[in-house]
Amino acid sequence: MKEFLADLTRTHDTNPDNARVEYALRINLIILSLFTAGSTLIALFAYLRKIILLDTLLIIALLALLSSITLFFTFRGYWQKMRLFPVTVFFLIAVYGNFVGGIGAPAMLIYVLSIVLAMQLYGRTMQYIIIAAAMLSYITIAGLHWKGVIAAPRSEASTFLNRVFIAALIMLAIGALLRFIVSQLEKSIAISRKNERELAAANEALLAANKQYERVNRDLEKSEDNFRTLFESTPIPVFLHREGIILFANQAFSQMVGEASREAVIGASIFDYIVPEEKPRVLKMAKNQQQVGDAPLADEILGIRADGKSFDCEVNIAFVMLDDGPATLVLGQDVTDRKTAEKEKERMQRQLLQAQKMEAVGTLTGGIAHDFNNMLAGIIGSLNLIELRLKKENNPANDSLEKHLETALEAAGRAADMTRQLLTLSRKSELKLAPVDVNLSLNHIRKLCQNSFPKSVGLEFRTAKEPLIVLADPVQIEQALLNLCVNASHAMTIMRSENETPGGVLTVSTERLSCDDAFRLLHPDARPGGTCVLIRVCDNGVGMDEETRLQIFDPFFSTKGQQEGTGLGLAMAYGIVTQHRGFIEVDSEPGKGSTFNVFLPAMEK
Repeated sequence: MKEFLADLTRTHDTNPDNARVEYALRINLIILSLFTAGSTLIALFAYLRKIILLDTLLIIALLALLSSITLFFTFRGYWQKMRLFPVTVFFLIAVYGNFVGGIGAPAMLIYVLSIVLAMQLYGRTMQYIIIAAAMLSYITIAGLHWKGVIAAPRSEASTFLNRVFIAALIMLAIGALLRFIVSQLEKSIAISRKNERELAAANEALLAANKQYERVNRDLEKSEDNFRTLFESTPIPVFLHREGIILFANQAFSQMVGEASREAVIGASIFDYIVPEEKPRVLKMAKNQQQVGDAPLADEILGIRADGKSFDCEVNIAFVMLDDGPATLVLGQDVTDRKTAEKEKERMQRQLLQAQKMEAVGTLTGGIAHDFNNMLAGIIGSLNLIELRLKKENNPANDSLEKHLETALEAAGRAADMTRQLLTLSRKSELKLAPVDVNLSLNHIRKLCQNSFPKSVGLEFRTAKEPLIVLADPVQIEQALLNLCVNASHAMTIMRSENETPGGVLTVSTERLSCDDAFRLLHPDARPGGTCVLIRVCDNGVGMDEETRLQIFDPFFSTKGQQEGTGLGLAMAYGIVTQHRGFIEVDSEPGKGSTFNVFLPAMEK
C-alpha cells in the first residue's frame, strides 16, 4: 500500500518548487476523486429519498468525473495545465450556487474552497485574483437578489435539506483539504525543526571544528614561526632552489657569499656564487641528485663571493617536494679555514717528517763523515807526498804510476767533496755568516754554468737592479743555488727520454718582497715582519708529479740513473736554506718544467 501511494504521489518535475506544487495537486485530486466518488453514491441515495435535488446530484457526479479525468492527465505529466481545473470548477459551482441559492452558506463555503485550492496550487497572485473574483461575484449576485433582478428559484423551506447536504459536503471537503494543508504544515514545521536541530548541531560542530582549525592554525603558525626563526638564525648556511633559481635563503648563506641581506640572494642564480669552472660538475651533481631521489648527496665545490673572492664550500644536497613542486635543499658550509688548517697541518707534518729524516741522516752520517774526512786527509796527504817523490825522481818509468796516482787523487777529492756535503747535511759544519749580495753570488754561478753546462741549455739571469743583501755563508749559499741550477740542467738534458731533444732554457731571477700578512697567508713558512729575497730558478725540463715533488728533498732520493747523481744535491740545498732561516717552494708539472722559489731573510738597510 505504501509503495502504491508512493507511486501515486511521485512527481515528474525535478525542480523542488514545481515538484511541491505537483505533489499538492496530486494529493488534492486524489482526495477530490475519492471524496466526490463517495459523495456521488451518497447524493444518489439522497436524491432517491427526495432529500436533494437532481442538479445537486448531477453537479457532484460531474465533479467526480472531471476530478478523475484531471487526475489521469496529471499522472500523464500534464499537471501544470490540470492544476487550474479544481480552482475553476469550484469557483463556477460557487457562482452557480450563489445564483440559484442566494447568499446562503453553501455558496460562501464553495468560494472559500476555491480560494483554498488557489492558495495551495498557485502563488499569492492567483490567490488574490480568486479572492477578488469571489468577492466581486458574491457581492454582485447578492445585489441583484436584493434589488429583485434575480429571484431565488429555491426558498429556504423547500431546499433546506438540499442546502444542508451541500453545506455538509463542502465542509467535509474543506476540512479534508485543511487537514491536508495542516498536516503538510506540521510536517514542514517538523522537518524545519529537525533541520534547525541538525543545523544547530552542525553549527556547533562547525564552531568546534572552527575552534580546532583556529587552534591548529595558531599551532601551525607558531610552528612555522619557530621553524622560520630556527631556519633563519641557524649558523649553517641553507638555501632552497628550483632549477638553479634561489627560492629561499637564510642570513648565514647571504653572509657566506658576501651579500648584505637575504633579499639580495633570493631570485638569483646559484651559479652567481659558483666559479665558472665548477658549473659542469655542479650540473652533473644535480643530475645525480635527481637519480638518487631522496638520498642526500655530499660534495665540495669552489664558490665565489660577491666581491669576487673564491672560497671552499662543503655542500649537502637533498631533494624535497613542496606544495608548488619539487625543489632542492642545500646546506652549505664555508670550509676555507678548515682546509687551510688541514693544509697547514699537512705542511707542518711534512716539515716535521723532513726534519726528522734530515736529523736521522745527519746523526747517522755526521760521525762517520767526520771520521772518514780525517782518514781521507791522511790518504790525500800520503798521495801528495808520493806524487812529490815521483816528480823529484824524474824517472820515465814512473809515468804509469803517476797516472794511477792522479786517478787515486781524483777519487779521494770526490770522496772529500761528498764528505763535506754530508757534514753540511748533518749541520755539523760551521757557518761563516757575512753580508752577501745575492746578485753577485748569482753572477759567479752564471759563469760556472756557462763553462760547465751543455750548449743546448740556454741561460737567462735577471737579477734585480738594487743590491739584495742577506746574512749568509757565501760558499754554502752559492753551493745551494748551484745545486738548484745543476738540477735544472739535468731536468732539461740527461733526464729527457731518447725521443726528446735535450736542452731548454734556465731562467734565474731575483726580487725583494715584503713579508706582510697577505704574503704570509700565501707562504706560511715565511717569518713575520721585514722583507725577504726571492731567488727563482725555472726550467722547462721534464717536470715531476706531486708524489715526486714531495720527496725531492729527501737525502739520497733521486730520479736520475745510478751513475748520474747521489741524491744529495737538493737535500743539501734544502739543508743550507733552512740553516739560513729560509725556505724553498716548488711548483712543477710533468712535461712542462719546474720552478724552485728560494726565500731568504733580507738584511735591513
